Amino acid sequence: MQNELSSEMTELTRLDHIILQNGGKTVNTERLPIFLQISKNERSLSLEELQFEIGRLRQEVALHQEAQKVLMKLFNDTRDVYQLLRGALMKAASRCTRDTSFLELAYNVQDAGLMIQESLHGVSEKLTISESKHLQTLGISLDDTKGKDFSVF
Repeated sequence: MQNELSSEMTELTRLDHIILQNGGKTVNTERLPIFLQISKNERSLSLEELQFEIGRLRQEVALHQEAQKVLMKLFNDTRDVYQLLRGALMKAASRCTRDTSFLELAYNVQDAGLMIQESLHGVSEKLTISESKHLQTLGISLDDTKGKDFSVF
């Protein structure tokens, strides 16, 4: 009975095989006897290595928090643009004179476009800076001397 339960728990799906072939691990593959044996033979990390790993994980969390913050700003800016456009369309639809309505609509759409462009540029720039800081803490430096990574047109 125990062997049946054990073999049932380590049954791999097609996706598990694909992930394993590409160097990844899943919960199912880690339960295979060969991986269990390997984990028993691995040496424990030293205190210094664990502290380094904790620092690395903190930097990664900081990167994700910064990304969340700037993406939420993008979301809020996008919502503001949507409300601006919706208001402009409602005003244009309710007015009788087409010429002034169209001009007002055109200016509002132009303003909305500029808001979107500024917001995307700011988010892209902040994410690039955060990513760069994160990579530097890992000892990876990217040569972005021209600043092209965050150019939004």
